[in-house]
Amino acid sequence: MYSLGRATGETPILQTFQFHASDISNDNLSPITKLLSASPALREVAWIDDLANTDTMLELPLSRLTRLSLAMARGTLDYLEVLDQCPNLEHIRITRPCANAPPPRPPLLLAKLASLNISYDLTSILDHLILPALKHVRIHAENDRRYGVSNSGIGTGSGSSWSPETFLSLIDRSECSILSLSINAPMTEDALVQVLQRTSGSLTQLSVVGIPVTDKMLGVLTPPIPSAEEECTHGYLWQLARMVETRLALRFGDAPPDPGGVTAVQARKIRTLRILDGPQDLRRLQELKDQQKLAALEVIPRKESKPRRRNFLYRRKVCVSR
Repeated sequence: MYSLGRATGETPILQTFQFHASDISNDNLSPITKLLSASPALREVAWIDDLANTDTMLELPLSRLTRLSLAMARGTLDYLEVLDQCPNLEHIRITRPCANAPPPRPPLLLAKLASLNISYDLTSILDHLILPALKHVRIHAENDRRYGVSNSGIGTGSGSSWSPETFLSLIDRSECSILSLSINAPMTEDALVQVLQRTSGSLTQLSVVGIPVTDKMLGVLTPPIPSAEEECTHGYLWQLARMVETRLALRFGDAPPDPGGVTAVQARKIRTLRILDGPQDLRRLQELKDQQKLAALEVIPRKESKPRRRNFLYRRKVCVSR
């Protein structure tokens, strides 16, 4: 049993606190919450607790926090009630458990929240939030498990296909501009295209993991610029290189708005590219790097599967009597 009574009031410069617990009674958490409440400089809390509940979280100095990370396994946490006490929050990370749909309530405004890291099966709470400052979003599967879902909705991993409707509604309601987006969730390419059609005009960083991607998605990211099309005449040029080269050639007002994709005025130039080795247009991308049009090109080598070998020596024990 820990005793933190003597430390209460003696942590004036404590800024970050991380708590990891398993099967600890909520009654034993009171010394911790009292210690944190008496820490005036505290701004960041990571709380990973199997049994935590809403009442325990409300004992924390939530109004002072700018960064909060929550993960529960069997808790009964009302995320919205906790967030309602966090007016200064700038970053939130929430994973587990798969909560029931929150009851109807007025949308909650978090005016300073700029970064959201959330498990895809918790995105139903986005219907109850307004985040006008939101810029950085990461939507992922628990433990970053890789999923693949075909456009027919049949997944290569467990779990049903994720629909981005709650996320897209959040963007419309908040009128925010997403700068960086990372998605690792079981979803179809068609659903991913819907997200990109709504966000690609402001995106400066995009990461897509475990989702089957074809020229359809890359076409959404390719602005229609005739002047650039004339330069894209290489016989080996495929959609990925075409998208990169077209964005490198952007000039303000090169093309009228395109309702089916990103416009030249909206699109941002690509300066850094990180791809897995193998695309047929890799040669052209390397040429763009050599011409110093691309600031950086990182090619990730594919892992070769090696046959398993049984490296052990069997030695028969010789009987002592022999």
